[in-house]
Amino acid sequence: MKLKMVNIANIRGEENFEFNSGKLSLITGPNGSGKTKIINSIAAIESYPIKSESLIKEANKLGIFESLINNKENEAEIEISWNSIKKHLIIKKNGQFEIDKEGNEKFLYSNLLYPSSRLHETIKQKDPDFSWILKELSLAGNYDFIFEIWNSYEEQIDRYLEEIEKKLSNILEYSARLEDISIEKRSLN
Repeated sequence: MKLKMVNIANIRGEENFEFNSGKLSLITGPNGSGKTKIINSIAAIESYPIKSESLIKEANKLGIFESLINNKENEAEIEISWNSIKKHLIIKKNGQFEIDKEGNEKFLYSNLLYPSSRLHETIKQKDPDFSWILKELSLAGNYDFIFEIWNSYEEQIDRYLEEIEKKLSNILEYSARLEDISIEKRSLN
């Protein structure tokens, strides 16, 4: 995996990192050298855009988006690529962003384990209750939205089928007329 970061946190300009696939990568360095910002950059590009209020709170709590942009710059850029997949994200100081491939906001719960994360805090409890994560990761909460999309596509497909049937009917009608004209032409010769 290759990671390119431009104007991220204390990094001004471009920094590139390469991680070997299928191997454990160790990120070392003194405090303040940018280790966490590497992880936060990956989390940002894999989870942007975040629409869920609880996930926005979690991202802010973990500092994923806080101070991601170098304070002397107006925007930051993150690019990640592995195999044939490439993602590119530009985050602007005014909160706007440009992303070529949307991530999955649930990445924050399902792929990251920070000491201050809600998942880590739940694991540390004597009798942990993980029902909240099932609710967050489940698509059941999106059922109405998904159902609306499904219905709109179903209606659209029905309209297309009607159009196809009309055009097919016209084609058959024109084909029959053409056959009649052809027969009439032969009889005249």
